[in-house]
Amino acid sequence: MFNKIRYEGFSEMGKNPASVEMESRDLILNRDTFPLLPNFTKKFIIEHEKGHLAHDTDNEELADAYALKSFIYI
Repeated sequence: MFNKIRYEGFSEMGKNPASVEMESRDLILNRDTFPLLPNFTKKFIIEHEKGHLAHDTDNEELADAYALKSFIYI
C-alpha cells in the first residue's frame, strides 16, 4: 500500500505522529512521537493513513472509519 516509509522529526511534523504523502504514497512517521505510542495506537494510525490512500481523500473521518473496519477483520 505504501511506496516507502520515511522518518521526520518534531521540527517537521510537530506532535503529529504520522502522515501520508498522497502523490508519492510515502508513509511519514514522526521519529520523536510515534515510537512512544502504545502498539494498538501505532497500528490504528498506520491503518488510518492507509485509509487516506485507499479512498484518495484527506477526510479524517473516512480514514478513521477505514482504520476501524480493518480491526474488525483482524
